[in-house]
Amino acid sequence: MNSEPDNNDRPRVWRALIGPVVSLSLLALIAFRLELNATGDALRQASVSTWLVAMLLLAGAIFMNSLRWRLAAQSAGLDVTLGLATRVSTCGTFFNLLLFGPAGGDIAKSATYSRWYGFSLQQLLAASLVDRGFSVGGSTLFLIVTLMALVVFGRVEHITLPDAFVSVDWLLPALLLLGLTVVGVVAWRRRGAFLRGLARTFRDTLRVVLNSPSIMMRGCLNGFLQQLLTSCVFAACLIAVSSPDLPWLAMAWTFPLISAIAVLPFTFGGAGAREGLALLLLIPFGVQPEAIVAAGLLTLATYLCWAAIGATTVTLEWRRYRALKVTETP
Repeated sequence: MNSEPDNNDRPRVWRALIGPVVSLSLLALIAFRLELNATGDALRQASVSTWLVAMLLLAGAIFMNSLRWRLAAQSAGLDVTLGLATRVSTCGTFFNLLLFGPAGGDIAKSATYSRWYGFSLQQLLAASLVDRGFSVGGSTLFLIVTLMALVVFGRVEHITLPDAFVSVDWLLPALLLLGLTVVGVVAWRRRGAFLRGLARTFRDTLRVVLNSPSIMMRGCLNGFLQQLLTSCVFAACLIAVSSPDLPWLAMAWTFPLISAIAVLPFTFGGAGAREGLALLLLIPFGVQPEAIVAAGLLTLATYLCWAAIGATTVTLEWRRYRALKVTETP
């Protein structure tokens, strides 16, 4: 019997380590420029009650995501209850963390629930794509509202970006687009028939959404509320480790950008990328760097706790599936 490890497993191990390695590297670069003792003191003195508020805010964001995903699934022709949508979104917190972002998480939860509940994988993936469209629409709406608020309250002078950020703001989207293009070409050549079916299903689902202004408005509104709650999670963690006397209205436009960088698929739970961008955007508002990093780590802890709840939900769902299979077996 051959006891040698399968070489095919080695690339999987390396892929699994990419996110943590990138996050640790980014955090190490940040740590060299900070007073680690001050960051540690901020974490030790963090308000537990405020952090619990952050946990509740993230729960609200997950529920908003379940409403949005259910709307997208129904547009794809799936009969999804609110309870199932809530469980799917809770499991998604675990898959998103494990697979470095919503892209991998959406594929994993779609494949899992396709097997467990007999849903069409193409319909689930099409629903996930529409759901992401609702998310982008909601985030855009949130950014517009915050910028309008700055104009109304005479805070336009606060809409400034550091030179270092402006000089590279095109690089990340360009690399992401290039990566998606390469992956798309390779996947199309290997799984052309499935992807053509997915494209047709997505087209039909998108047609349903575009022909119903009510669905579009509800989906984008849910996306807006989720973005608001997600932004408040980081804000609550920042309050927990620093003074609440900060220019919150002037800083509001930065939070969707910080949330967006945290979900890109090259870090572990956004660690490192979240803190780096937050430092660039929030220091001009007088926020202490040590408090920003401490808030980012506290935000990561919040997501880790909900990922653990998601993992528990995955386990319970798997046991339910196994019990049903045993019952159906003659």
